[in-house]
Amino acid sequence: MHRSRRSTRGVVLIEYLVTLPLLIILLVGLCDCAQLVLLQAQVDHLTREAGNLASRGTKIDDTWNLLLQQQTPLTFETDGQMIFSVVTRASDVDDRPVVDDQRTFGGQSYVTSRVGSVGGPASIPGITSLAPGVLMVVVESAYRYQPLIEPPAFTQITFPEFVSEIAYF
Repeated sequence: MHRSRRSTRGVVLIEYLVTLPLLIILLVGLCDCAQLVLLQAQVDHLTREAGNLASRGTKIDDTWNLLLQQQTPLTFETDGQMIFSVVTRASDVDDRPVVDDQRTFGGQSYVTSRVGSVGGPASIPGITSLAPGVLMVVVESAYRYQPLIEPPAFTQITFPEFVSEIAYF
């Protein structure tokens, strides 16, 4: 039982041609996952930076303009959204948090505010009351995610339409 070298080469070529597409799909999928993790980190950084600036007294318009300078390689003015909410105490006798002011920037409308709307109660995890004079700044952001390639239907893998982040200051 002696096999010829030529028939072995044919088997190796067929194995290579069968596995190559799977390896390429796996490689591109890994690149897409890495791109998604990097995008989430970038959005997280910008959201926290926006909250930090706004909570230190920088005007919201100025904060947005500073973020536009720092956002490279992202393009929030066309592919993202940022919601700035200012939360204060309802009144001198009512210590419930309410949304006092809210501004939305960016070119997309991916999300509505999870904090609430102007004049309404503020939904902030773990916060049910605010002390007199306390002011909170909440920044919510969302950015469109575009994978390199759409995953094949048979894999049943889906990527999110956008990544989002929220920062409380």
